[in-house]
Amino acid sequence: MIGGLAILILSFFLGVAFGAFRRVANQKSVQGEIVRLDYTYDSDEKRPTYRAVVEYIVNGQQYHVASSFRSSSFRTGKKKTVYYNQNRPENAFIRPGLCVYIAVAAFGIAGIVLIIKDFLL
Repeated sequence: MIGGLAILILSFFLGVAFGAFRRVANQKSVQGEIVRLDYTYDSDEKRPTYRAVVEYIVNGQQYHVASSFRSSSFRTGKKKTVYYNQNRPENAFIRPGLCVYIAVAAFGIAGIVLIIKDFLL
């Protein structure tokens, strides 16, 4: 049971660390566009990864937000959904890609399965 609980807790912390559960007060969303890629070097990576800088417009005012995560799939000109505080549009973020949600769900399900298995045995 302890192993299953540890994996379940790990899935929660992975979700928090990668922004899967992130929200802002008075949250709204708008389409933005990647206008710049900031290269990030990591000697453990086999291919280059980038942080995206996304431009978005709220009430005629232009804003920029940088992704809090890295990816090799970012491309300049690609559309991204930006989530922002409608009272303070500069307070914004970009959600991580689907693979983060799949990983969090997989770890969560594995933890639950192990907990149930320990109860049944």
